[in-house]
Amino acid sequence: MGQVRLVVLTLIIGVAVALGVLTLHAAASSSSLSNTIYGNSTVPLSQNATCTAARVHVELSLLLYQRVRLVANAVGESTLVNGTLDSALNLTITANESLSRGQCLDVLHEAIGAIQLEAEAWSMVMSNATRASKVNYTCINLASLAEARLNTVIRLTTNSTIRSEAETLLAELARLNSTSCTGVEGVLGNATVLLNETLSGLRGRLGNWLEGKVEAAALVYVSVGEYRGIGELASLNLTEYWQYIVKALESAMVKYAEELNETLTRLLASGNLTGLISSYATVNRLSTALTILSSHEVKVGEAWGICLNAASLINETASIYGELKGNTTGLSLLETLIREVYLSYVNGSLSTTVNQYFELAKVNETVKLLRDVNETMSKLAAMGYLKWSRGATIVAIPIPNSMRGLIERYLNLTLGNLTLSMANLGLCNNAYNAGRGIAALKALNATSIVKLAYSLYLIRTYCPMALQYAQWAAGDLGNLSRLINATQ
Repeated sequence: MGQVRLVVLTLIIGVAVALGVLTLHAAASSSSLSNTIYGNSTVPLSQNATCTAARVHVELSLLLYQRVRLVANAVGESTLVNGTLDSALNLTITANESLSRGQCLDVLHEAIGAIQLEAEAWSMVMSNATRASKVNYTCINLASLAEARLNTVIRLTTNSTIRSEAETLLAELARLNSTSCTGVEGVLGNATVLLNETLSGLRGRLGNWLEGKVEAAALVYVSVGEYRGIGELASLNLTEYWQYIVKALESAMVKYAEELNETLTRLLASGNLTGLISSYATVNRLSTALTILSSHEVKVGEAWGICLNAASLINETASIYGELKGNTTGLSLLETLIREVYLSYVNGSLSTTVNQYFELAKVNETVKLLRDVNETMSKLAAMGYLKWSRGATIVAIPIPNSMRGLIERYLNLTLGNLTLSMANLGLCNNAYNAGRGIAALKALNATSIVKLAYSLYLIRTYCPMALQYAQWAAGDLGNLSRLINATQ
């Protein structure tokens, strides 16, 4: 008998869920009690999946209340369970009032409490009636169950043949004597077959409907940073429909991540540094939502990958922007380089673009000039014209007072420009090597494109300066050499 009770309750729950979520009429929608419960409700079946589940549980509680009350009256056990059923009804009414205020989590707790009381009353009625042998309860139960299944099939099916078969079985059931069980079990078996066939088609429709609603809600929640809503959606473990909810959440996160990626790509293509940096809030919302979903064992690996790449891009951009903040000319040049690198990468001409900048750097020319300057300085030192004294290079020969100031000036200019050239050449060389390393990669992501553009920016900045200082050092050294020779 315990197995019979479990089957009946399971069936009622399954039917009520299907009816409630698909917004079809509940089995008891025509009763005055149903009208009383829902007469003042102002909350529709909306995109909020939490409220959808709450409404389903309220309808389920009402359906079970009516079923248990009907059977209790039929077997003369209403007095036994009046208190329990009254408490259940009060909880259901309270749940409906909470639903009208949009307090959907409270609704779930209250409706589930009512369902538990109704299940307790059901068990008490069945147990007492069976011990007292007041009625062949099994036959009443089977007939009622068969009728409920057939009525459910008629309401839910879109197949005219199945509907016709269900109507025929209902007519047959009406002619049978439910107290003797004669023929009832056969009708129940056929009704079960029809119901399973009908529900198998409805599960897919229900799942797809639920998936669409959850996905839409998740997209709204993540876009406005409503993290509590994300958590509630991830908590809707509705047994066989959980797979649809998970799929919806995964799809929503991927869509949001892809939209973010498209936005960042547009900003990157236009070289909009401030736009890229301002996208941090969007990335943070996505990251927080993904963290919540991961804690509920929702797999969001694809969205995580996009999110991490986006965070890397924004952090790199913000770091570069911070170094150039206030340098309007530098920022403008960098944005131009980002656009150029992105376009050449998309067009497959990146190597050509990068090589052009490497050639313009004229590193070899700078190195040759510096080598010549150092060799000349070494020759002057070897000839005794220059020497190292007290941490500095000085003129080592007697010079007329009239020429001393000019000779020392050219010596200091040579040494100063030589030092500045070598310092800028070091920065130029670092940027050059970094740029070559990035350009050699088989594929670039957005962060790599920004890094490469910044390397080219540094090459454009430091390499010409290194060459310019080297040229000045060579010129000053030439003047110094002529003046020294003139004193001999």
